[in-house]
Amino acid sequence: MNMKYINIKSILAFLITLVTLTFVSCAKDSDIEGNVSVTGSISGVVKDNTDGHLLANVNVSITPDNQSKITGDDGAFSFKSLKSGSYTLTFSKTGYEDISRTVEVKTGQTVDASTMMKSKGAFSLSSNTLNFGDLNSTMTFIISNNSDTQTTFSIGNVPAWASFSTTSGTIKAEGTTTVSVVVNRDAVEYGDYTHNVVISYKGKSEGDVVLTLSMSKVKQTTPKVSIAATATDVTQNSFNIGGSLIGTGGSAITAYGHCWSLSHNPTVNDTKSDNGGTQAICEFSSAVTNLAVGTTYYVRAYATNALGTSYSDEVAVTTQDVASNKWDGNIASAFEGGSGTAADPYQITTGGQLLLIKDYYDKNFVLAANIDLDNKNWLPIPDFTGTLDGAGYTIRNLQVSRTDDGQGLFANISGNAVVKNLNIKGVYIKAGSNDYIGALAGVINGKSILIENINVILTENSLILGNDAVGGIVGETWSGYGKLVSLTNCHVESVSTDYTIKGNSAVGGILGHARNSDLATQKIEKSTAKVSVYGGDYTGGILGNMSGYGAISFQISSCGFDGKVSGGNCVGGIAGHCLQIVACKVDAEISGKDLVGGICGDIYKDLVACYSTGSLTCSSSKVSGMAGNHGKSVLSYTTMSQGLSSDCKDCATTASNGSGSNTATNCTNITEHLKSCYSEYATYWDFNNTWTWSGKVNGKTTNVSCPRLAWEK
Repeated sequence: MNMKYINIKSILAFLITLVTLTFVSCAKDSDIEGNVSVTGSISGVVKDNTDGHLLANVNVSITPDNQSKITGDDGAFSFKSLKSGSYTLTFSKTGYEDISRTVEVKTGQTVDASTMMKSKGAFSLSSNTLNFGDLNSTMTFIISNNSDTQTTFSIGNVPAWASFSTTSGTIKAEGTTTVSVVVNRDAVEYGDYTHNVVISYKGKSEGDVVLTLSMSKVKQTTPKVSIAATATDVTQNSFNIGGSLIGTGGSAITAYGHCWSLSHNPTVNDTKSDNGGTQAICEFSSAVTNLAVGTTYYVRAYATNALGTSYSDEVAVTTQDVASNKWDGNIASAFEGGSGTAADPYQITTGGQLLLIKDYYDKNFVLAANIDLDNKNWLPIPDFTGTLDGAGYTIRNLQVSRTDDGQGLFANISGNAVVKNLNIKGVYIKAGSNDYIGALAGVINGKSILIENINVILTENSLILGNDAVGGIVGETWSGYGKLVSLTNCHVESVSTDYTIKGNSAVGGILGHARNSDLATQKIEKSTAKVSVYGGDYTGGILGNMSGYGAISFQISSCGFDGKVSGGNCVGGIAGHCLQIVACKVDAEISGKDLVGGICGDIYKDLVACYSTGSLTCSSSKVSGMAGNHGKSVLSYTTMSQGLSSDCKDCATTASNGSGSNTATNCTNITEHLKSCYSEYATYWDFNNTWTWSGKVNGKTTNVSCPRLAWEK
């Protein structure tokens, strides 16, 4: 054999092998890695579900890959090189009902997605019902000839109050025609109307189909709207909720959606969604977001037309709570960790460990988890002189049912104690015969005590009830000779006016009673209460009563109250009775018997840079939007209907009976008046930013432009 011929054959074989290897190596990296496929495929055929014949010209689309294929005479389709995951296939063909199905693709496998499609029949309508509601006048529908020959049609039994753009015609094979229908409400009386129109067809087959028309003629009213019974997709800070517009009221809807609030019966003045305008009866939904964790919201659907706004029934929705360790009712034998020093505090993660504080009352502690006390009967920690850092965690469902004075998470906080960064959510203390009641502590009595960054939230069924010295945070503080008690950045909020703070005397939204001796100092600052406070004498939105005039300082500053205060004598939006109040605001409904003030019922020294809005109810002459009695009001204002009964300086009021040095009555530009008084007060007021209060004063609507307090957001 010729060696030259052999060498040529060998070279050719080598070249063929090299080309083959090169071709294989050029396969997609996404398909093969290390001889292992990393993608999968979908394939199948499409058949008619009546006789099983293969269907051509079927459009098969896939998401999320966003491809589409058209089947041939063999009815086959396939999608290759798909990453593993879930895919939805949609099958469409003229004369057949669309169908969708979801398949799961796995690496290295081919999924069989063969499908049977159902024929629509030779003749069909895009919809067999047209509901015009009480406002729509024109609607359309599509007639389809799904056969392979032309078809004629005729429309009969048409009511006198409806007209069709065409009542007969011819449709080519696999063709369509669009028909408009107009209703004339002037042809009927008020009421609801339903009528069956008959559409006859003749072609490859013949028969009748029924088109049902519905409409209403109503007298113009506000809309009718309903709300879904429950919310869906509820998370810690959001939920979705549905609604239905079931009647336009005979007038175009200009706005519709949902409104929600922490209080019952929300309106469009609260937070709301707005789906815009419509003339159609429809269903809708709203995504409610940016909510607080574990909080109940009240929701109503609404719709507005030219005649006004209507609301649905109310639905309560509670967002999911964060995970909490539920207390079993027992005391723990050890803490989670730590040694109790300032550098290495004891760590607390359970209710049992929280109760164990009573045996280590002078040590240092830090919460390391949320704790649910599960409404079990809590034993107040008798005396605490150490440091507790809540670290932003929350103690939930605090319930105390005891017969002792001094009830709360702590019975008494004393010495040089510090309690800070703690949330208490859900409080039930019913001690109507006992004194010194507060969510955090019954009594604070010490040398130098700091209570800071405490939030109390009164949720559903919450109540703080006592006899004397009752507060949302603390029942009573006692500051002796040369001592300091400070409550800073403390807040009480109720999710509804139904959940309240109540007592017989010295009742306050933050502190019930502040008791002082000579040379003592106490202060409440940067704190707010949004709650209803009910008491007898000495009742206030922040403080009930202060006693002991030997104090060198007792001041409430940069505090706000929003809610309701009701009591006997000495009742105020900030305090019933106090030494000095600075830079505080009130928006409240306040009522009492005597010495009633928008800011303070009876002020011993003065109130400076304060404002009040809302309403006052008092039968006595000692009533004012500022201070009901004594002291002096300086650089303050009120829009409450009663004016000033105490001395004032550089003040303003929208009422007509104000008095005092450089005090403007019937003042409508409070910003300019206060700004013109003394420049040194700029530390209290933010004259560059104003807000407008709108409300009724002496029966007339008044808009008053006011500066913000410097601490307001």
